[in-house]
Amino acid sequence: EEAAVLAARYGFDACLTTPLSREELVDSVRKAWRIRRSEYVNSLASMEKIAEEDPGAALEKIEDRFGATAHTAKLFTMHGKVLKKLKRYDEAQATLNKAISINPLHIVAHKELADLALEQGDQAGAKGLYEKIIKLAPLYRECYMPLAGLYVAAGELDELQALSTGFAEQWPESAALDTAAAESLLDLGHNEAAEEFFTKAIATEKSAGKPDTDALVFRYNHLGIALRRQDKHDEAVQCYRDALGLAPDNARVHYNLGVAYRLKGDNEQALA
Repeated sequence: EEAAVLAARYGFDACLTTPLSREELVDSVRKAWRIRRSEYVNSLASMEKIAEEDPGAALEKIEDRFGATAHTAKLFTMHGKVLKKLKRYDEAQATLNKAISINPLHIVAHKELADLALEQGDQAGAKGLYEKIIKLAPLYRECYMPLAGLYVAAGELDELQALSTGFAEQWPESAALDTAAAESLLDLGHNEAAEEFFTKAIATEKSAGKPDTDALVFRYNHLGIALRRQDKHDEAVQCYRDALGLAPDNARVHYNLGVAYRLKGDNEQALA
């Protein structure tokens, strides 16, 4: 095993002293790759952990590796990520672009580049990069939420709807994107759109084999707020009652139900 690792690191000419048959050589290469790959991945994983706690120490370890290992897209991506943590943005961007030049399909490098643009306030640039990633890798879930947030902030509701449809095609049992979008829409006063997205989220959750009761209560309550803001008080009351059917002692929902009754002019029910 030691010889196989040396072969992977420095080449077979540097460590083999006796001739090998073709079969033995192929077997050695395969063995070296398995060992070296495991060693390499574990090393990068440990550096990622260090990067969360001490980016400076991680940067030193990564830069030490440039002299000892092949310059892979994964290594450059880790380098760029640590530089971003240290707010050395220009260097981070150059390093991440280098990773992409080595492997144009290295999705994590694209994601780090998009996050970098967003961190620097370049919302248009970040949006374009997240869109590109989803086209390259529709199953890369990490890009859907930030892109949804950018669409909401820009008021691009048609694009948000298309993103929601794409997300549902990949994860039909998840209401995560619709819920996050609905919350943001509600915060920004897009009450009609928030109603639509909360309604979709509730339908998705209810169709699940084991619906999350707390999640349903949250969505019913916030759907009620979106309806109340549109003066749809009867519908809001029904949402709050649906929530209380799942969580009878939820004080926040009781409060919102009382507000809805008062706004519709039913003070007796509001005080009940």
